[in-house]
Amino acid sequence: MNDRFRSQYSVWTGSVGNRSPGPGGWSAIVTERSTGLDHAIVSGGDDLATAHAMELTAVLMGLSRVPSGATATVFTESKFVLNLVGILAEGWNPGGGEHDGIWSRVVAECGKRFVSWQEVAGSDDAPQLTRALALAKTAAADIT
Repeated sequence: MNDRFRSQYSVWTGSVGNRSPGPGGWSAIVTERSTGLDHAIVSGGDDLATAHAMELTAVLMGLSRVPSGATATVFTESKFVLNLVGILAEGWNPGGGEHDGIWSRVVAECGKRFVSWQEVAGSDDAPQLTRALALAKTAAADIT
């Protein structure tokens, strides 16, 4: 299928962790690029999580809402996720260390779509990131 006919999505991820391990939250906002409208909004938390687990879960749950065969750009401020993805792009699957189960699921979801990655910082003018971080904070607060 020609790229110009493939549906395109943006996946904005947010995560927070108060302690490691401890309560944490994650969220993903998936928007359709052509309209800018929300396609899916998901969030959750765990009372015994690490910051890295929440970062990977946000990516996993966001990508799982993008239709198979679509093109997606994942926007994240997680250096941990971006480093793993960079190594994967070089042809080596580093695994996710203690989070290997979540990482394996992220890799599987990537295999169903055309995925690119974009680093974004909280200081950037990125309202969707701000929104995703707020949802993650709410999810974490709801479990404490």
